[in-house]
Amino acid sequence: MIQGHKKQVFSKKRYIRHLMLIQLCISLFLVLNHTEQATLVRGVDDTWTNQYKLVVADITEQFYGTSQNATNLLDTDGDGITDMEEVNTYGTDPMVVDTDGDGLGDGDELSLYGTNPVVVDSDEDGLGDGAEVNVHGSNPASKDGDGDGLPDWEEVTVYGSNPASWDSDGDWLSDREEITTYGTNPIASDTDSDGLMDGAEVMKLGTNPMMMDTDGDGLTDWEEVMLFWTSPLTVDSDGDGYSDKIEMEAWMNPLDPLIPPVTITVTEPIFPLELSILTALLLVLLRNRRRSYKGARI
Repeated sequence: MIQGHKKQVFSKKRYIRHLMLIQLCISLFLVLNHTEQATLVRGVDDTWTNQYKLVVADITEQFYGTSQNATNLLDTDGDGITDMEEVNTYGTDPMVVDTDGDGLGDGDELSLYGTNPVVVDSDEDGLGDGAEVNVHGSNPASKDGDGDGLPDWEEVTVYGSNPASWDSDGDWLSDREEITTYGTNPIASDTDSDGLMDGAEVMKLGTNPMMMDTDGDGLTDWEEVMLFWTSPLTVDSDGDGYSDKIEMEAWMNPLDPLIPPVTITVTEPIFPLELSILTALLLVLLRNRRRSYKGARI
């Protein structure tokens, strides 16, 4: 669509050049003879430069069907660019605000975003200029608007990350680092759901942001760091031969190797004979107590 439009503009330019040549010859004749007719045609002053500008303006306005304006500042479509500039400089359509149909006005593309008003995707990143500005908030003049190392198109269509932010989930790791280096989720600040942000695990704690229990001792990384102050990288923080979890379950200090966990075990079970003897002794005591009570009443 855009290529076809360019061809149309080029043909119009060629036509204008022919008309300009004819009109220029007439204008030179009028200027050199300084006749009253020359003054009427020129309409502004008696210099050759201004006469030349007016000839070009008149031919262009007549060819495109726009309103004539001797000052050459007319902007028929109201896009912030004069008709002359659109035709002779930028190749845009002076009758259409958005020549390439990307959702951005020609004037905005040139003055605000630095994009090409006759190309839908100026930076060729797979996202239209209008979509980058109006939907994603990214830079339409740069393939990687946020500078995180991932093209805007990949962030939007593949990873679901924000092309306008180098760290979409705010976990202190760039989107590219999460994808290419650590394998974490660029749109989830805590990929393994252990309660610690990915960036903290990587840069401060040295734990694995993809595992809830980095050392495999049965305690999550968050429990070891935030609750027990044990090492999330070592199964046995105090080196006493007992894992941190065993010591915690025994209510012992997993950071003190001099206090091993205490366990209570029954080595000899109570046999039925011993239980019968104890029961018999209890019955005798209860019987004697009952007799003493009856004697006291008599």
